[in-house]
Amino acid sequence: MGDTIVGSMKFNVWFPVVMELINWGMRAAFRYKDYYSAEEANSTSTFSIQQYINLYSGPQYYMHYKYSSIMNIVFITMMFGPGLPMLFPTAAASLVTLFCLEKFMLYYVFKQPPAYDEKLNNSVLTNLQLAPFFLLGFGYWMLTNEQLIENTNLTPVGRKSDPFLAQHVWYHALSPHGVF
Repeated sequence: MGDTIVGSMKFNVWFPVVMELINWGMRAAFRYKDYYSAEEANSTSTFSIQQYINLYSGPQYYMHYKYSSIMNIVFITMMFGPGLPMLFPTAAASLVTLFCLEKFMLYYVFKQPPAYDEKLNNSVLTNLQLAPFFLLGFGYWMLTNEQLIENTNLTPVGRKSDPFLAQHVWYHALSPHGVF
C-alpha cells in the first residue's frame, strides 16, 4: 500500500505542470486556428468582441481548487509520513512546484482574480492547524505497532472473518513498570 501512496504523491509533483502545459497548448491551438482561419481583412475569425476576449484572455482563477490540492498534500503527508518518510521530501517538492507554478500563472496566464474575502483563507488555515494532530496520532500508532516495527512477527490472517490483532504496545509506553 505504501508504494501506491508514495507513487500518487510523486504524481502530485509533476501533474500540475503537465496540466498547465496541456491547457497552454489548447489555448495556443485555438488562437492559431482563429488567426489563420480569419479573412485577410481581419486578424480574427471571431464575430464579437466578447468572443475575441474569451479566446485571447487567460482562464478564470479558482482559488478553492488550489487550496484543495495543498490540503490534500499536507494531510496525506501528515497521516502516512511517520511510516513512509519519503513523503516529507515529496510533499516539499510538490508544494514548491505548486508555489512556483501558481506564482507564474497568476502573473502571466490567468485573468485578474476576483476579490476573495478572508473567509476561504481563514477556513483553510483553521483546517491546516489540525494536520499536526494527524501526524501525532497516526505517528504514534505506526511507531508503537509491533507488526510495523518487527517484520519477523508478521503473520497473515487466515480468513477474512478472522480478527486482526494490531498488537499495539501503548500499555508499555504509558505505564512506568510495564504493568497495567
